[in-house]
Amino acid sequence: MCCGFLLLPASLLTVGAISYSLWQALTFDPVAVSVSSPRHDAVLSANTASATGSADAESPNWQRVAQQHWFGRPAPVTAVTPPPPAVLKETPLKLVLRGISAGRFPSAVIDAAGNTQTYEKGDELRRHNATVVDIQPDFVVLSINGRLERLSFPAEAEQAGLLTVTRTAAPAQTELSSMAKVRQTLAADPQKLFSLLRFNPVNKDGHRYGWGVEPGADRTLFDAAGLQLGDIVVALNGQSLTEHAKAMELLMTLPAMTELVMTVERQEAHHELRIPLR
Repeated sequence: MCCGFLLLPASLLTVGAISYSLWQALTFDPVAVSVSSPRHDAVLSANTASATGSADAESPNWQRVAQQHWFGRPAPVTAVTPPPPAVLKETPLKLVLRGISAGRFPSAVIDAAGNTQTYEKGDELRRHNATVVDIQPDFVVLSINGRLERLSFPAEAEQAGLLTVTRTAAPAQTELSSMAKVRQTLAADPQKLFSLLRFNPVNKDGHRYGWGVEPGADRTLFDAAGLQLGDIVVALNGQSLTEHAKAMELLMTLPAMTELVMTVERQEAHHELRIPLR
């Protein structure tokens, strides 16, 4: 009961202060309280005539009321910095990343025990209890039992010391040309073509235009074929690559081909490159 009587005067004081601020904003007019004189009246009449119809002279000074901060000052807004991305460990699963198609709808070519398929975000590798959760230009993020792991291209994983590669004995010929070594490698494992050449979709005016081609960790095939950075492959073995689904099917058959005939666009001119693979 006593506390109620003590709080009442404080509340009345707050209400009274707010009411006084509102009265000042709505009714206070410095011209109205100035001392009147003949000269002042003439100036006042002129000023009043020129100010007739002005909304700014008649509007309440709400800014003055807001500056009172009767209910406290707002807390300052601090920028939220996103946490740095976690460093993912290379997956120990027996999977080999053969290729990545970047773009609006990225996909990855993954070899699982000799079974090579194309996967998109959300697709499952059921035999390994893994799900593709993200596809980056140079690696794939997998979710295995709620744990995120990284699947990189074989050469990159090996350089990072995250993947052990079993090497066969060196061939007897010691003077094989670089291209001959590439053919020998592809003859032993045709799927390694995707680690030598990487294809990324290129769009123009909102439509698929072709596929950019870049070298892998070993650029021997890229250089020997006469390819250059910035080349856009618009056709492969005479077939257009402008439709994504058909292009992916065609790219999947590359390891089985004995020769590639690429039509590339370079500086607004088309060039035909023949690349023997066997």
